Amino acid sequence: MANRYDPSSLSFGARLTKAERDAAQAKSELSELKQALPNSKDLQAAALTADAIKQQRKQARQTIARNDVTLDELNGIDASVLTPTYKEQLRLAKQDTAWRELAPQPQSFQFDTPEAQARFQNWATALPQQDFTNNNVLPGEQKPQRPFDVWSSRQDSPEGKYQRNLKQQQALNRDVMLQRADVERRKPKAKGIELGKMRPLE
Repeated sequence: MANRYDPSSLSFGARLTKAERDAAQAKSELSELKQALPNSKDLQAAALTADAIKQQRKQARQTIARNDVTLDELNGIDASVLTPTYKEQLRLAKQDTAWRELAPQPQSFQFDTPEAQARFQNWATALPQQDFTNNNVLPGEQKPQRPFDVWSSRQDSPEGKYQRNLKQQQALNRDVMLQRADVERRKPKAKGIELGKMRPLE
């Protein structure tokens, strides 16, 4: 007679024993999992840490993207919270900022006298076709120009020179065409050779 606790037995008692053993094993595994899970305080602390890391990453990205960022501000960024891509951007930003801070700063131009500054402002506000010499005076000191001076300045301007050269070129081309037409008109015409009473067609 087979044992009622034999695992190979198909009796109800064997199946019940196996089910009790599996339930006990699952209960022990569930208890171990519950013990391994962090408590609520640990979860809250982890959530706060994740939020702090996100905030640090956001501030770091904004700092790196600024055009007027200084090298000290870039050195104050914690690179451990950044992703590899932003770590590389931080390195390049530090390099560019260091070169920019080492470059000599341009010095502002200063006029020697107030009169020189007034003459420069008078020249800067003049019309584009007028040159510096005609406007190198203090405001109110410029004498009225004669009509000849106005005409001469227009003739000497780049636009006046271009128009003058264009007219000369057109006149030259017209003379060449007239001379060619006169030469063609004065050429003697070829006479045909008579063969009997007929002329060649050419």
